[in-house]
Amino acid sequence: MIFEATFLGFSSGPACFLTCAPTIFPFLAGQKDNLGKNCWLNLLLFLTGRLISYLLLGTAIGILGSEFFGKTSLDIQFLVRYLLHNLIGILLLWSGMGLAFPEQRFCKVLGEWYNPKTWALVLGFFSGFSFCPPLIAASTQVFSEGTIFGGIGYFFFFFIGTTVFFVPVAFFSTLAAGKESITMISRLTMIIVGLYFLLF
Repeated sequence: MIFEATFLGFSSGPACFLTCAPTIFPFLAGQKDNLGKNCWLNLLLFLTGRLISYLLLGTAIGILGSEFFGKTSLDIQFLVRYLLHNLIGILLLWSGMGLAFPEQRFCKVLGEWYNPKTWALVLGFFSGFSFCPPLIAASTQVFSEGTIFGGIGYFFFFFIGTTVFFVPVAFFSTLAAGKESITMISRLTMIIVGLYFLLF
């Protein structure tokens, strides 16, 4: 199980990265404190949020089993995808507007309630629940086992396999530090991606 889950995560890592890149890269590069350890800490919190959601997902799938999910999978996927896209969209809009236009009254209020550490953790948590082909493949394997600990273990090692591809994000975000044009583009990108998640 360990090898299978890790290999599945590693082989599908690029797909997971491409799914999360429009969310995490502008978030990291658009922060005021995207220098060195702060950037790495935000990435670590984002990944911690993903890990928590994966473990919860593994637990839930292990409990529900393949028979129940087989009857409701399409409804659950649609509902979860809709709710999570809206939540991610709100978080990105909040972050982007608060950072990009701090002089505007409304955006200033958003900025006062904005904490990048908390946002990174919550953003990672919600992103971890986004259904994609690799995640569905991992879920299918867990369904066939139908055990709680099997589900937790499988998703943990699946997470380990995918995480390797997120490390370069912090390097590129750190390179953007001090470059106001890239920082502003990242903040505007957060707003655009946030609107996309809300509208589509």
